[in-house]
Amino acid sequence: MKTFFLYRPLFRLLTPVLMGSLAYLLLLLVNNNVAQLTEEFLSNELYFCWGVCLLMQETNRLVLRRQWAAAGRGFGRQLLRRIVVAYVLGLALVSVAVWAYFRYHLGYAPDRLELLILLGIFGGLGWVQMLLYGSQQYVHQSNEEQLLEELE
Repeated sequence: MKTFFLYRPLFRLLTPVLMGSLAYLLLLLVNNNVAQLTEEFLSNELYFCWGVCLLMQETNRLVLRRQWAAAGRGFGRQLLRRIVVAYVLGLALVSVAVWAYFRYHLGYAPDRLELLILLGIFGGLGWVQMLLYGSQQYVHQSNEEQLLEELE
């Protein structure tokens, strides 16, 4: 399981950069500021998106990578429960990070629409990461069950 590409350092370093860039582009598209790309692509907002994606990824990874219970009928429910907990915890951390960025860096509190847009974008990207982690864990668990059946 440790040799799977999700746990390699290069993947863990490059994923937030790619997902953060995608989040930044989506944010510019939602706000109709695509012309800002020609002026300056590497800006504080892009670095912020990278940091938030790293925060979301590591939260998902830590919650979903804990030791799993013995194989059995409850694995699907346990996986779904962990995905929901990771999603809620990740969105809570993202909302705190967004609020802190707006409050301390930009100097004003974000309004509800800005916060909902950012949570929607980062929540959608978080779901993609969680589905990747969850599907890998589910396939690993089902493969272990098949190997145990073959040994018996």
